[in-house]
Amino acid sequence: MKLTDHIQKFQHFINVVEAGSISKGSLKSFITQPQMTKNIKQLEEVTSKKLLVRSREGVKLTPSGLLLYKHAKNVIETTNSLDLELQNQNINQAGHIKIGTYDSIARYFFPDFIKYINKVAPSMKISMTTNKSDQIQKQLQSGELDIAVIVDAKKRKGILIEEIYTDSFLLYSAKMHNMADVPERLIYFNKLENDVREIFSQEPYEEHIKCDNIETVKALTEQGLGHGFLPTKVARNGVLKNKLKMHPLNMEKFDQLDHKINFCMKSSENKKEVLFIKNEISRYLKIWSSS
Repeated sequence: MKLTDHIQKFQHFINVVEAGSISKGSLKSFITQPQMTKNIKQLEEVTSKKLLVRSREGVKLTPSGLLLYKHAKNVIETTNSLDLELQNQNINQAGHIKIGTYDSIARYFFPDFIKYINKVAPSMKISMTTNKSDQIQKQLQSGELDIAVIVDAKKRKGILIEEIYTDSFLLYSAKMHNMADVPERLIYFNKLENDVREIFSQEPYEEHIKCDNIETVKALTEQGLGHGFLPTKVARNGVLKNKLKMHPLNMEKFDQLDHKINFCMKSSENKKEVLFIKNEISRYLKIWSSS
């Protein structure tokens, strides 16, 4: 049997790798843990390679597993992109939409999304603002923005909130360094300071670097200055480029910092161009978050 006969298992494999464990990957894939274990075993059998190393801390990729992970991501992303383009051929939409979001998703999600909109709706104009999520939500409420994609949106009168996906935090270190060479220094977003100090109270981190945005946490971690506490979607790009690797210390109590990515707009909004972009962002984000 060829690997191409198991392409439907690629997403399951990706989910396990990015979640850091078989159990979490199973939940994300909406299948049982025994079924996920069977799927991974079948991929290992058909490739004749060990893909994952399992331990009490979770799973780690072998060199063969990393190779499959990279190519599986490309296959899934290409297929999802094709699906979107096929569904949106000959769309005739025009208008000017103002979108607000936060730095990380602006960097990792919106470039591909805007290119996609340029293809399927070339007459549509999009302006984008980045800021902290609470500020973006205020700008939406005041009418400065048409749409917002933010973290953990707060209920506000007249604002429609839709949960798109949930992201989680894991610990990462620089790929180019041996684990023993990375300083026992914790790097994290300063907004999470109280939670981080509680979570890591029993770990040997005497030195801390607090950053005012997630991108700085990622950059310093990639430079080998310590262990970075990052959302999986932010770290994903670094993992794919062999700049980051998951730290073996990835604990269940990290789950307390899971955060929701929300789509927001005014509940009274009825302009067809805004509703079109709303539907496309929601659909595209769900595909992007699961790929």
